[in-house]
Amino acid sequence: MDYNTQRTGLRIPEYGRIIQEMVDHCCSIPDRNERNKAARTIVGIMENMNPAIREEADYKHKLWDQLSELSGFKLDVDWPFPVITEDVKSQKPDRLSYSDNSIMFKHYGKIVEAMLAKLEEEKDEECYRAMFTDIANFMKRSYVQWKKELIPDDVIFREIVFMTEGRVQVPENIKLGDYKDVLLQAQAVPATGKKKKKAAQPQPTGNPQKKKKKH
Repeated sequence: MDYNTQRTGLRIPEYGRIIQEMVDHCCSIPDRNERNKAARTIVGIMENMNPAIREEADYKHKLWDQLSELSGFKLDVDWPFPVITEDVKSQKPDRLSYSDNSIMFKHYGKIVEAMLAKLEEEKDEECYRAMFTDIANFMKRSYVQWKKELIPDDVIFREIVFMTEGRVQVPENIKLGDYKDVLLQAQAVPATGKKKKKAAQPQPTGNPQKKKKKH
């Protein structure tokens, strides 16, 4: 018997063994015109097998690319599109570069460090004060949401000075929000996030008699 485990592997498994055999036969056709006809027929069958591909942009081009791949990039026909080659297919994408910058306080995130860097460049006193207040309030709110506890204003101020190595100083008479409402909301959220079901109401038992109509 002929088992799949004894056959050559499928280049694109989702098209199955029959399409692979059709492509292999197409490669063996000596007449170029006949090969072109066979290639177009196979592409049409591939499209019918995967109708969802029609929703993709340039899906015809993609089908011909897949035909080239199915043939092991050996099929010699009049391609209607510049098709993918083995060299391009075997190329690996460049490794993504990840930032190795550590975050000082994870509950504030990298965005706070970026905002403080912008604050260091601000020269106008009024704008500086407004930006400082907004950043400090953002930090305090973030702390309450993450830690689920209140934090004094002076702790936020010290952390700003620490994060900027003293380049940002605290303006006078800055008052931050208390965010007790944020704390109450954070503490009120259940761990599972599921609502409790109401207890079922007891149902009456027996067959109550119908009241007789008065004549």
